[in-house]
Amino acid sequence: MKRERHDSDGQVSDFEAVAEVLEAEPIARLREMGEALGVDVPRRILELYLEDAPRRLAEIQRSIDADDVQALRHALHSLKGSSANLGAATVAGLCGELELLADGAMPERAQQHQDALEAEYRKVAAAMTRQLATFN
Repeated sequence: MKRERHDSDGQVSDFEAVAEVLEAEPIARLREMGEALGVDVPRRILELYLEDAPRRLAEIQRSIDADDVQALRHALHSLKGSSANLGAATVAGLCGELELLADGAMPERAQQHQDALEAEYRKVAAAMTRQLATFN
């Protein structure tokens, strides 16, 4: 069972909210990269992910709607890799599960997984946006 820490107002702290959806190690590597190369590098990496992921999610939805397994696999593979590299393990895992469904000729469950993927991405986007604010 997950335990949340709350601030004085009873809200989950930003640190806790980020920790729930992003793994610490990739974020730490980004911080190290920023120290070595300048803060703009990790900031740009996060910004690129936040720009690209919605396009990939739209491609995934279009592929499901069109029953285009090849396009679905391509979009999922891309989103899975970039998400895993940046610590969004749940998004990456959902992409992997959806890839398995694509191999089964996209049964009805594909849309449910897509909905879960979209919801998880929204959490990741919020957490990454909070992280961007810390790269000053």
